[in-house]
Amino acid sequence: LAASDILIFNNSLNNTVANIPQQSIGSLQILNNTIVNLQSAYSATLNINNGINGNDLIVNSNSQLNINGANILKIALNSNTTASISGSMTFSENDHSINAVSADAIIFNNGSSLTQGTDFGGDIFTNKGTKNVAIFSQGSEFIHKAGGHPFGFQQPNSKVTFQTGSWYRFQAGANNIHPSLSGRTIGNLEFNPPINSKARTSTGTSGLTIDTISVLSDTLNINLTGNTTIKNSIIIAAGATLTFTPPSEGTFNLTNSTTQSISNSGIFTIGPKAIVNINSNATVNGIMTVNGILNMNNAVISGTGKVELRTGSNISTNHSGGFWGSIATSSRNFLSDANYIYTGSSNQNEGILPVSADSVTLRKSSGIVSFSKNLTITKNLIFVADNKGVISMGNNTLNINNSSIDAINRLGNGYIIGKTQRAIASGNHTYSFPIGTNEGYTSVSIAFTNISGTGNLDVQSYDTPHSQTSTSGLSQTAYLKRRWQINNSGLSFTNANITLNYLATDLVGGATPNTLRLAQYNNATWTTPSVSIGLNSITANNVTSLGDFVAANQASPLPIELVSFDGYTEGGTNLLKWVVASQVNTRHFIVERSSDDLKKWLEISKPIPAAGTTDELKKYSETDIFPLKQAYYRLKIVDFDGKIQYSKVISIKKTGDKKTVLMVYPNPIDEKLNIQFESSTNQKTAFEIIDIYGRIIQTHYFNAENGINNWSLNLNQLLKGVYFLKTNLEGKQVVEKIVKR
Repeated sequence: LAASDILIFNNSLNNTVANIPQQSIGSLQILNNTIVNLQSAYSATLNINNGINGNDLIVNSNSQLNINGANILKIALNSNTTASISGSMTFSENDHSINAVSADAIIFNNGSSLTQGTDFGGDIFTNKGTKNVAIFSQGSEFIHKAGGHPFGFQQPNSKVTFQTGSWYRFQAGANNIHPSLSGRTIGNLEFNPPINSKARTSTGTSGLTIDTISVLSDTLNINLTGNTTIKNSIIIAAGATLTFTPPSEGTFNLTNSTTQSISNSGIFTIGPKAIVNINSNATVNGIMTVNGILNMNNAVISGTGKVELRTGSNISTNHSGGFWGSIATSSRNFLSDANYIYTGSSNQNEGILPVSADSVTLRKSSGIVSFSKNLTITKNLIFVADNKGVISMGNNTLNINNSSIDAINRLGNGYIIGKTQRAIASGNHTYSFPIGTNEGYTSVSIAFTNISGTGNLDVQSYDTPHSQTSTSGLSQTAYLKRRWQINNSGLSFTNANITLNYLATDLVGGATPNTLRLAQYNNATWTTPSVSIGLNSITANNVTSLGDFVAANQASPLPIELVSFDGYTEGGTNLLKWVVASQVNTRHFIVERSSDDLKKWLEISKPIPAAGTTDELKKYSETDIFPLKQAYYRLKIVDFDGKIQYSKVISIKKTGDKKTVLMVYPNPIDEKLNIQFESSTNQKTAFEIIDIYGRIIQTHYFNAENGINNWSLNLNQLLKGVYFLKTNLEGKQVVEKIVKR
């Protein structure tokens, strides 16, 4: 044949042309449903020149050009020579090849195919010469049954271009043949080797860009450490497995803008080093196992399958329904040792997480994550540096079951609304509680000395006042619109400094940071610890117990000088007595009673007229004719301007009619105060020295014995003024006024 001859096969028969020598022709055309098998006499090249206008190598639809035989035959398209393949081509039995001088010279059209068949070896487009010589158009397919990959060159270079909608069908039976995917762009990949073949693995440091991955048999491991983009679906047939298991961090982005099928009936595994980003809704009808990172964004995974979060896995979502809303498959297995990350800017209402989680992380630009039940975190709660989101527990408890002081890592601006419980270790430690309310961040920090044993602390901040602040001795008008509740479970410690942070807007009624005082409520008793003032913070120093804390200005003195207010049982009633040294504009008294909860107070007396304004000593009494077994009493003091203040609370327990006597002398005193009292048992008895503002100045303990007891107190360090000595004897509170000269 001459170099310009045109060779046409159009007889619709199966033709075999053997013993082809080294040859050049102008054009080769396979038409009209014709099959042509080319076989060379020896290792030869069939050169095709630019012999006609248009394409020089043509295989029409339903026609076939097969290169086979024991001797290698190479098809070479010279400069400006092009090929249009609409039928099929199969290369088998040896390392045959097809190549072109010009880029984009060989076009595989919609419906066409190129197959590397039985006993094929080597690179079908060679590994030399011009890049991107062949294009697989939408609807065309490359079928890989044997030999090397079709790309020829090492990535990022390639001999072939797979356009969107084309197919790379991997069907190689030899276990040593693996798909080359690193750094490649492929339309669709169908992985379908013979059943029971060895698992195939694609490795590399560059990602893959692909439309659809379809795994129809056996196992495909895509272990790429670059950024892989999957534009459409992941289809896994029954009995087949797809894994993303890179040896180091590798990212897999599912970017379809519509619902993306992830799995039919097979198994999909995300390895520990894999990061999978899902950007649209997906369906899972098989098993999806997450060992690495699954970023759900706002997507929802639904379907009849199962999603399992394994040990150490990480999953993130910004869905409004939290993880229970974003993972909506028929079966879900959220393990407690997985890590849960909340993102986005919208509020999220979490349905059901495990009773415990390894860690919970907030990476939100705004918004609240609300939990509908108790949650235990076994390792860490993390607020990342750019986080501005908040956790809301409602009426539930967030338990940090990790006694490390770093178990809560607050790098951003987030905090917890609701009860927060932390495990506390023995020793000297400072624990932070990043808590607050809907109004803002009002955290608590507690520096402990000598913690013994282990236990828990429950801490919560409230925007509402304490129910018993009227008896705290602090102002009811100039105060901090906040309270903190700190409950101790199983801890013993020598002392602690408790720093309470508040909002500038919490100061009301003329309260200022420098005029604030703290009151601590514990076991139905108010105490006033010493304080240190900071920027929007107040610290209770050297406290030895915990409880509820409120802050306000010191209350103004009562319009009366109340010398004593006590009571005792008598004849089945409770007799209440009080002595007033002076009164200013006082109209009347009312006795109020409460039960153990001290939340509701009942007026049990009519108004008892006061003396108005006087410096004379006045004595008053009232009888509770229907006393409770355990009752608490206070005086409601009303002046002529309608202002109301309350006395301290006393308690009376029905133990008999005997009145306990407390004798103190001399009074006034210069240095030493003698105390005499009677006790019916051997017991440790506390005596408190209280100033006229109700603050406990000193506390002394005496080991009382059965009978008459005598004891002396050295009050040399006490400043001059009026004080009260308070104790509990025989189940009732006793107060005596003392004057230090």
